[in-house]
Amino acid sequence: MRIFIGTLGVETISFSTFPVSMRSFEDEVLERENGTLVNSNGNLSAPREWRRLAEAGGHEVVEGLHALAQPAGYVVQSVYEELRDALLTQVREAGPLDIILLFMHGAMAARGYDDCEGDLLQRLRSLVGPNVVVGVEIDLHAFLTPQMVDAATAIVAFKEYPHVDHVPRAQELFEICIRAAEGEIQPTSAVCDTRMINLWRTPLQPVRGFVDYMSNLEKQQGIVSVSFIHGNPWLDVAGNCGKMLVITNGDAELAASVASKLCTRLWDIRDAAREEYLEIDVAINRVREDPVRPVVFSDVADNAGGGAPSDSTFLLKPLLAADDLSVAFGSMWDPIAVQVCFDGGVGASIDLRIGGKCGPTSGEPVDVTATVRGLIRDHDQFGGGLAPLGDAAWISCGNTDIVLISHRVQTLTRHVFEDFGIELKEKDIVVVKSTQHFYASFSKLSENILFVTSDGTLRPDFDRIRYQKNTLPYWPKVKAPFGACASENSKA
Repeated sequence: MRIFIGTLGVETISFSTFPVSMRSFEDEVLERENGTLVNSNGNLSAPREWRRLAEAGGHEVVEGLHALAQPAGYVVQSVYEELRDALLTQVREAGPLDIILLFMHGAMAARGYDDCEGDLLQRLRSLVGPNVVVGVEIDLHAFLTPQMVDAATAIVAFKEYPHVDHVPRAQELFEICIRAAEGEIQPTSAVCDTRMINLWRTPLQPVRGFVDYMSNLEKQQGIVSVSFIHGNPWLDVAGNCGKMLVITNGDAELAASVASKLCTRLWDIRDAAREEYLEIDVAINRVREDPVRPVVFSDVADNAGGGAPSDSTFLLKPLLAADDLSVAFGSMWDPIAVQVCFDGGVGASIDLRIGGKCGPTSGEPVDVTATVRGLIRDHDQFGGGLAPLGDAAWISCGNTDIVLISHRVQTLTRHVFEDFGIELKEKDIVVVKSTQHFYASFSKLSENILFVTSDGTLRPDFDRIRYQKNTLPYWPKVKAPFGACASENSKA
């Protein structure tokens, strides 16, 4: 078989001040062809797995565009159109294809396009006709639309948050598409709207049990795949809520029934799954009352992985003033301050202005007298170059150690601190600018994790988000947003 592989994705945050330009893709991933052979970026693990599986099966691989950018605001219209058209042109020029595999976020919006994935997939389907198998792997924080479901043969979303299952989901989608192309199965999809907006943390109960239940359903006769698409709370588009997606082998009634039952099951655990978000003063006082050390603070409202600047100072200011607490704080995006630290060198004492550079959701800049304790060129988070931080500096301000970075990205692993030699276990508080992806690494440091909110870009007040387009009733803004779960879309 001839299999085409491509990537186009970014997570759009309607309340982010950063437009996504071509440079945004160039800074993250922009490979015009054969990117999986030359680019080690960890976000290409799914396409790399597709190439491996295809070659192992004796199939011919045609690899097209791979374009990914850090989460931010709306994509510049001309940039989206250029990348979309480039991908479609590659498909057209590839000649006859049996399978097309695309890695996309699922919540990409551009000026003039609220549903980039739906737009691209509809154009792709018109181009290749009804018989080519089109498989799409998406992030679970996607905005799943009828246009996407109609155009794709099969859509599979991550099951885990943190997203540690790029490769298993790629394997699942590859198998579905091969079986569909061989005529062994007829993927038939149904979607149920949960009418809920929330952050569903899959390592924690009761969501952990729900995800395990979904996975077990896939072992039942006739059920091909089950995905819970959580939705993107900070994307303001009409109808943006969590969705259940069920794929069966030719049984539309079964798909709709299972999707509806899963919506009901999720509704029943909604209150137990709702996370506690602490205001800053409450979180700091809780640390003073709790003997367990260290306590990990998740700075949820300033997560670069959700489109925030990662330079807000709302949490930093009171921690600098807390002389009785030792703190490790990172990563703060401030390329100007990083350059000043490199100019001064290790050991230098510098009057430095940090953070607060990108607008109201960044807070006010903070002026400190800092000692430069460490400098790393091309720092990364996994020790293998897969999650670049750019040039990075470790500064100390009294009892607070701060890691400054020059590439805007969320904090994922302890390497951010420990590669400098910062002893996290000796701290009272470790602050990570991340909402959930830090969890796999930092939960091994401490089980005492507090999710702390502020006036940053991603404040998690889901009942008070100032939507303009997303006007359908949803929980928790409305206690009973609909009378009963029903499938909003089905496709054979």
